[in-house]
Amino acid sequence: MTYGLISPDEFKRRCEETMLDGREAESREDWLLLVNCMAINAPAELALDICRLMVVIYEAPIEDEMVKEIVQFQLGREGVN
Repeated sequence: MTYGLISPDEFKRRCEETMLDGREAESREDWLLLVNCMAINAPAELALDICRLMVVIYEAPIEDEMVKEIVQFQLGREGVN
């Protein structure tokens, strides 16, 4: 799932289609799936910032440290700020 420039709402919707069979994220577990999807589909150099922004915009129940760990895992590298 790679896309050009899209809105946060569209990015969230596409991740929900992929990870949650089209249903809205309702729980922390749902949001963990979405952040994983967002991290792997965002440009590597922007993945952490995009995931952090999405968590803030949608008030997802995920701590910043967890977002960082997810992005590090998905990008398979250390040193994500």
